[in-house]
Amino acid sequence: MLRVMCVITILCFSTAVCGVNNIAYAKSYSSPEEEEYKASMKDILWAGIIVFLLVLWLSRESPQPRKGEVLKEEEKIEPSDEYKYKVDISTKDLEYNKSITVKITFQRPSIKKIRKIYKELDSKGNPTGGTIEGYWKTAKVIDNPYKPLANAKISFEGDNIFYYNDTTKHTFFTDQNGMCEVRLSTRGPFQFPFVGKQKSGFTNLTSHLWDQGVLEEKRIKVKIEHDEDLIESKEIVIKLKNFSEAIKAFVEREINQRKIKRLRIRTLNIDTHYPISKAKITLKGNPPSPETIVRKYFLKESFVEYAISLIPPYLRGEQTKNSGYDTGEAYFSVYIPFSYQLRVVHPLYYYVEKEISVSADELNKTVLMSETGQKMRVEILNK
Repeated sequence: MLRVMCVITILCFSTAVCGVNNIAYAKSYSSPEEEEYKASMKDILWAGIIVFLLVLWLSRESPQPRKGEVLKEEEKIEPSDEYKYKVDISTKDLEYNKSITVKITFQRPSIKKIRKIYKELDSKGNPTGGTIEGYWKTAKVIDNPYKPLANAKISFEGDNIFYYNDTTKHTFFTDQNGMCEVRLSTRGPFQFPFVGKQKSGFTNLTSHLWDQGVLEEKRIKVKIEHDEDLIESKEIVIKLKNFSEAIKAFVEREINQRKIKRLRIRTLNIDTHYPISKAKITLKGNPPSPETIVRKYFLKESFVEYAISLIPPYLRGEQTKNSGYDTGEAYFSVYIPFSYQLRVVHPLYYYVEKEISVSADELNKTVLMSETGQKMRVEILNK
């Protein structure tokens, strides 16, 4: 209300000032119209002055009531906007795995507030019959009992070498008891050192690799959130044995160098021994799969997967290549020792189809072919 009065006062005062200026200006003229204009300006001036004085009187401050004696105190209890949390993160070694258990409890404090009700007095100190309410003030913070926190979000961040509950999922939630237990298992060439050699994931043929594992520390960050608010972030150190180099060296030595070989097949004219170019050479066979091979050496699935990734591709099923233009040769990556079905076709020669055995001493095969229209003769030499 006071602001409105101030605005009106300013307008009235401005009007009065304008009127004075106009009268002063009009004094330099004496026509009848100008005399009438002077009279109207005087009326406006007096009206502005009267309104100005009226507004000043209306806008005067009235005496404010005062607080007297306290009549009573009121109190109320409200829940706090803040939460308090207790987080317990523990790890435990299992038979083959490690578990991480997160337990979360929370409490929401209560706030006790009070305010005073006063007797209202006038400016002379006499009771008016009314009351004045004071402001609410915090009197005490009450800590309530802790309760389990359900549906809190538990996230795991770190090296991509762990399965969480046998999955690649990284996010879990607490149950009604505020608990979340996640079982860790290793991926790739890693193993927990506490499992020992007997349960390490190696067979009797590879158990000696246990002592070649390199002890390393891996870090996992556990983030705990509730309603998109971060409650706690904690880093956990996990000790592991890294067998990547040990398994890699073993697979290279025992499988790649001994079992996977390069087979050369050469096609020659049986009479002239000239190379036959563009002969269609098909080799067919179904040797053991990489998984079958490595399972003789490794029991742990992650070891098996890692070892398979180290084996180069080799022929399984059927593969066809053309012999070279100048050499009459074609090369195949094969598993040994094993027998394969060989078929060689050329439009100018009798075709050849025969089973061949391939071993470390039989990695070069020469197929001698006779031209069509002549007596059919075929020879396959180990050279």
